[in-house]
Order: sequence, then C-alpha cells, then structure tokens
Amino acid sequence: MLNNLFGHRETDRRVNPVFVPLISDQHGGHSGALMSPDTVIEIEDENGSQYNYKPEMTERQKHLWNIYTDAIDKIAALANGAPLHPLHIGDWVMGNKYLSELVRPEISAQIQIAFDGILPLLRMPNVKTFRSTRGTGAHEFALGSASGIITQLLRIAFHEIDISSVQHGLATIGGVDIDYSHHGPTAGKRVWLRGNEARYYLRNCMMNDILQYGKPASVYVRGHVHVPVVEVLQVAGQWSTLVIVPSMMIGGEFVNQATQSEPRVSNGVMALEIEDGKVREIHDEWIHTQDLRTREALSA
Repeated sequence: MLNNLFGHRETDRRVNPVFVPLISDQHGGHSGALMSPDTVIEIEDENGSQYNYKPEMTERQKHLWNIYTDAIDKIAALANGAPLHPLHIGDWVMGNKYLSELVRPEISAQIQIAFDGILPLLRMPNVKTFRSTRGTGAHEFALGSASGIITQLLRIAFHEIDISSVQHGLATIGGVDIDYSHHGPTAGKRVWLRGNEARYYLRNCMMNDILQYGKPASVYVRGHVHVPVVEVLQVAGQWSTLVIVPSMMIGGEFVNQATQSEPRVSNGVMALEIEDGKVREIHDEWIHTQDLRTREALSA
C-alpha cells in the first residue's frame, strides 16, 4: 500500500472517495491465465452435434482465480459503496500464436473465457463505468478485435454501466486525470536499474503534456510487461505517477520471452483510491509474487 508517497495517514478521514480498480494482461484462453471455474464453451463435434464443454482448470488457473476473487472482495469491502471505475489495460485474450498452450483452439473459446473472467469485477456494487484499452495485435486478433467484441458483450450484460474500448484513453475520474494505454516502458533489465526505464518514460510523458497542455496527467497507467512498477516523479513543480499493472497469467513461452526468463512472477489487481481530486493511495497489497524455478539438489 503506497499511501506514504502521497502524504496521507491511515487515520485520515475519507471524504467522497472514488476507486479505480486496475487489471491487465488477462490472456484469456491460455492454460496458465485467468479463467472462471464457471466457464462453459459450446463445441460442435465431427457429427455436427453441439454440446457444452466445461474445461478443467489447471493448478495455475485455480491459483490465479483465488488471487483475483480475493482482490475483488477486498476492493468491494474497502470501497464500501463508493463509486467504482475499473480500467482494463489490454490483452484480453492470448491469440493464436501459441496454439499448444491454449485451453481450446477456437477464437470463440478465448472470447468466452475472457468474458467470464471479468464478470466478478463488473458485478461489484456501484460500478459506474468500465474502460478497456486495446492490447497487442498478436494477442487480440489485430485492430483491437477481442477488446471490441468483449466490450460489446459486456454492454449487453451490464446495460446500466457505461462501457467502451479505446486505443489510448485520458479519463478524468474524481478530478484526477488518468492516462491509460497498454504499451509502455519495460520494468528494467537489471535489478539495480529497476525503475530507471519507467522514470525516463514517465518524465517524457509529463514533459510532452506540460509542453502541449501546461500540465501532465496525474497518473499514467500501462501494462504489457507483466511486472508491477510504481514510480512517482516531479517535473516543473508538478507531480505524476506511473503505474504498470501486473498480469493475470503465469508461465508460458510468451511470458518467458517477454520477461527474459524472469523467475519471479507477480499477479494481481491494483486500485487507485481517489478523494478530493487527488490520489490518496495506490493499493498494491493484493499482488502475489512467487518463484517459478524448479528447485532440486543433484548429487553424483
């Protein structure tokens, strides 16, 4: 919980808070990514008969679902009826590049899994809006197709919530300007340099906005790299925060490549707590990190 960065104490009185849950890189359809235990996929067999197929969850999917639903419960309790404005930072589905790692090969199966996976987030009390960014083309069937399809389905299911998908958004929520898109900086290639790339990226975003509009966004939210990062920076007397949201996916060829075989994986949901036109806290206490290396003692 990063409240100390913003000069607040746990005992401060909350006045009209607003919460912005953040989820990214859901990669629905991958055997090591978020999937609901209630997902049922309609399949047609070789004889033309249709039947419902209920995929069996892998251990990693069970683990992710527990992390995810626990975070949803805690956000709902923390908000306690306050308005919620969730942001999905892209890569809803896995795409067709890594076919051997998919739960099912059909595009429709990936869409169904991603749709079912996001339902607990939108079923939280007092969700007012929901925005999604378009992710990597190789994962979302190009041109933000997966994001567009899923948000259309969500509009039908949750007609009382303002739902849409954008390439790159700038939303004012509770008086706070939030710039959000899928692609951003790396988390850094060296432990002792961790955060440098994020700070350079944040400084560039801030300076561009200051030169163009006279002020930066208060928060810049990104995903894609599967590693959580929070950086706070002051430029020209103005403060901004960069938040890179972790993924909801464990393992796989893509993750190994994207993270350069980083042995530790972090998964979870984050949330911005906003009040009186300022970010009060960035909640990251629901992120779970584990070491995926195979440990063994080999002897002659």
